[in-house]
Amino acid sequence: MLEEIIEESLEYIWTLREQNDQLIETFIKGIKSRCNYSQISGELSPKSVLENLEKEGYIKLEEDKIKFEKKGEEIGKKIIRRHRLTERLLKDILQMTIDEIEEPACRLEHTITEGLEDSICTLLGHPNVCPHGFEIPEGKCCKNVSKVLEPIIVSLDDMESGSEGKIMYLVTKSHPRLQRLSTLGLSPGSEIRILQTFPTFVVQTEETQIALEKSIAKDIFVRKTNGHNHHRHRHRIGIFNKGVE
Repeated sequence: MLEEIIEESLEYIWTLREQNDQLIETFIKGIKSRCNYSQISGELSPKSVLENLEKEGYIKLEEDKIKFEKKGEEIGKKIIRRHRLTERLLKDILQMTIDEIEEPACRLEHTITEGLEDSICTLLGHPNVCPHGFEIPEGKCCKNVSKVLEPIIVSLDDMESGSEGKIMYLVTKSHPRLQRLSTLGLSPGSEIRILQTFPTFVVQTEETQIALEKSIAKDIFVRKTNGHNHHRHRHRIGIFNKGVE
């Protein structure tokens, strides 16, 4: 089989496992709707694809379920990681919308090399979720946290006093906290300036200053717009000091 068919199939099996649905029937019904799968698979039926994947040692078919073999799981992890990193790149750096990123991510995931994958991940600040909120598997670069390529997107707790940026995404799973942050103006697209980093983080967004604990600051990911600001901010009046827990 073509390498792209193998990768696309194993990626889909990975997503089914995330949903706790590894039924053969689900794969057969759903795989044809995956991006350009119908174009690359030709006359191969989904059932034939599964049989070939099992024959080549990527998966094991047990009764009505699909189970990964080690090499199949490794490829599935690699492709899902590249897909979701590409989505972050397209949305956060190229400013594409959620609706626009899926198709190009599907195509690019098969062309990205390991070196490029690590560079993209480092550039984005080693994100752990994609724009849709799904987990991005950790890579070697995340464990080593290379500083050779300076990230454009970093967590707020890695920023210095005086630096500025735009909030790209939040990773907190606490809905009340997320709602509270949004109410205070700390939501994707908000422009902020770091006023203080110790003992707590104090950020300014528009007319408001907000105090944040480090545990919250690390869940806010920001695209840096400059290292330190030496101008731009006019004197503001009526500033409110608010804390988020």
